[in-house]
Amino acid sequence: MIFKTFAKVWAERLGKMVTFMAKWSNAYPGQSGHLHLSLRNAEGQPVFHESGRPGNMSDTMRWFVGGQQALLPECLRWLPPR
Repeated sequence: MIFKTFAKVWAERLGKMVTFMAKWSNAYPGQSGHLHLSLRNAEGQPVFHESGRPGNMSDTMRWFVGGQQALLPECLRWLPPR
């Protein structure tokens, strides 16, 4: 997120515009960025997967996703309500 903000400000100073939209035009290829995360225990076993649970999602993953949802707004640009 810091990179995206920096890139946008830097491009604006150069009179350009940067977009991170997945596909802003049918004339150009998509160019979005995203992360894939995994977590393994000390034995190297994945801890986000648990068979038999809804979506095969372990409690560890549920708590991880909940933490992301709770704290991500602090990393995003805040715009005052209109």
